Amino acid sequence: QGVARLNGSPAAQLTDVDPRRLGKWEVQSRIGSGGMGVVYKAVHGEDVAAVKVVRPGLLDDPQVAARFEREAQVLRSVHDAHISRFLDADIAGTPAWLATEYIPGPNLRDAVSIWGPLTSERWWELARGLAQALAVLEIHGIAHRDIKPANVIISERGPVLIDFGIAHPEDATSLTATGIVTGSPAWLSPEQANLSELTAASDVFSLGSLLAFAATGRPPFGQGATVAVLMNIQRGEADLAGIDPTRRALLGRMLAKDGRYHWMSSKITVQVGADGAPLGVVGGLILLDEVVAARERADAERVRLQATLRSLLDPHVALQAVRNDEGRIVDFTYTAANARALSYV
Repeated sequence: QGVARLNGSPAAQLTDVDPRRLGKWEVQSRIGSGGMGVVYKAVHGEDVAAVKVVRPGLLDDPQVAARFEREAQVLRSVHDAHISRFLDADIAGTPAWLATEYIPGPNLRDAVSIWGPLTSERWWELARGLAQALAVLEIHGIAHRDIKPANVIISERGPVLIDFGIAHPEDATSLTATGIVTGSPAWLSPEQANLSELTAASDVFSLGSLLAFAATGRPPFGQGATVAVLMNIQRGEADLAGIDPTRRALLGRMLAKDGRYHWMSSKITVQVGADGAPLGVVGGLILLDEVVAARERADAERVRLQATLRSLLDPHVALQAVRNDEGRIVDFTYTAANARALSYV
């Protein structure tokens, strides 16, 4: 408690080697660091940014340079409330840097670690927001390729997808052409694990894994040795134990091994503002439609159940909850002249 959380990581004081200014941005603190560089919180007037700075010498590698420039291009082209907003960049500078909006809040990995699996209400908000983000990426023909809990910020406006470092246009040459698996093992798709051609379908599978984690606190294909996890992603069944049937059915579609089934697009129509930025997706992905429809079915079932309970609860009816080994209510048993049971899920 008391530690400011910036884009999912605790704030840290600047060291002597950290820059104090990047272009127009005044650097205030460190947000985090990784293999590619350091991310800082910086301000310019009333604007607050998360500025990624590439480590010295890394851009001498053409692949790294292309990856960083591609991230800037992707963020310039996509606009959605659930995708981090591009602010500024100096790709040719020394050091090279990229600024996106600063988003207060923990990442999903930390949120689940601290508070446990999301409630049903928060889970549906997460699913809806990220499905919308993937719909917008699909409009632009972009696959994110690294959908994982650490790359989703839980903010006041809902989930926000960040870190487009290995995002790629679907018609571009795959980074895996060199035989390198890109992404984080527990959240890869079968296509990534097989070094196959990647499309937006791969992101849908990874989103299914992320949503299963958000519901249970467990990666659905296990964790540990990379080879074992990759084999499980390719051939094993997802661990969806403890998830209600409505969400389990949706996740089952998303986690189908064949990409033709976990990604199906319908015609997409986009409402745009005066500046050309998308205001919303109309029609959208079948995935997005299914998330909404599944939520509506769950809400309708809850209303039906409540109405049935109200009709049954009277002084002449004794109600007893039946719980499973995890303590969840799975049935209600009624003792009356005409005894009956009503399924809860």
